[in-house]
Amino acid sequence: MLSCIRKHAFYHSNSVVKTVRKTVLGLQSRSLVDLSERRREFESKYADKLRERAKREGLSDFKELTAKLPTPLSLLSKDNPQATTMARMSSNKAAHITVRKDSSPPLADIMDLRKIFESQHSAEQISQIWNAFHVAKPKGIGQGYLSATISLEIYANMALRTAAKYPSFILPLSRTSSENAEGRAYEFFYLQWSFYEVPQHPLLTASISSLPFEDKLPLPPPTAKANPVCSTVLFTPLQEYKLRQSFAQPYLVLTFYTDLVTTHGIVLMRGELTPSPSFPERFSLSQMDAQLLVGGLQRFYLASEDQSSVERAKLLKNFHERADEFRWKDLLEYTDLTV
Repeated sequence: MLSCIRKHAFYHSNSVVKTVRKTVLGLQSRSLVDLSERRREFESKYADKLRERAKREGLSDFKELTAKLPTPLSLLSKDNPQATTMARMSSNKAAHITVRKDSSPPLADIMDLRKIFESQHSAEQISQIWNAFHVAKPKGIGQGYLSATISLEIYANMALRTAAKYPSFILPLSRTSSENAEGRAYEFFYLQWSFYEVPQHPLLTASISSLPFEDKLPLPPPTAKANPVCSTVLFTPLQEYKLRQSFAQPYLVLTFYTDLVTTHGIVLMRGELTPSPSFPERFSLSQMDAQLLVGGLQRFYLASEDQSSVERAKLLKNFHERADEFRWKDLLEYTDLTV
């Protein structure tokens, strides 16, 4: 496997997953939920109380009442100075920030942040829950998803420094071919980083998503630091990108969630493989190829002091600044095509 990826905790091994599954699946079932289902269960349980409250407030039924529940706009009001401070922090922009075009859901739609803070989960526990959740997806172990937890330092070096300056690149995957003596060919993938708005403080998100009659979580202090920008990386076959440009279908979408940086110092990574248009039960890219692409992303965007890393940094720079000096043979030489 990718030793340098293990070093930086990019992937969890099956043995680790098996060890933690029994201990974390209980936490997973409490912390990773469908929030819409949670709301329906709540309305059923407290239907009588909701009807009484709706009657007191002159409303026809409890549906009108639930429609008046707190929203981000109502919480971020002049009567909530701490929340207003966080809103200003969340409105900060960074270079290359764009409107989202991918289908990645916000973290609050995947993980019940309220449960995370009510039970005071550690960074290690959150990492175990995150990985076990994706491994336990219906399609089977590791099929269709990648997951990892990385430190803020790694994310800052890779995304906020290198990718902010060089947001695109080309990575090869080895393919078999009968057209040459060596029987080898390469498929090239165009990777593209995108950066989005700073996610609000998770305590504020958890308070917004609270249901009636639940105790509100304390809002973050006005002095709380803002999270860094979140990001995605799209991996698209180069040939398809040349033909369709922005309309090309990516085969792999990586999302880096930075919502828990201020509270836990970690970034959650989620990789989602695109189903094949011809065979929806299959994926356009194999799990192994997806790991190779993410490994290549790390090697070119997370610099180190060894000579190979220096050459990779030079290739990345030349790709953007000195196209006439970019050599495809050098790309193949410094891209490790094995897992």
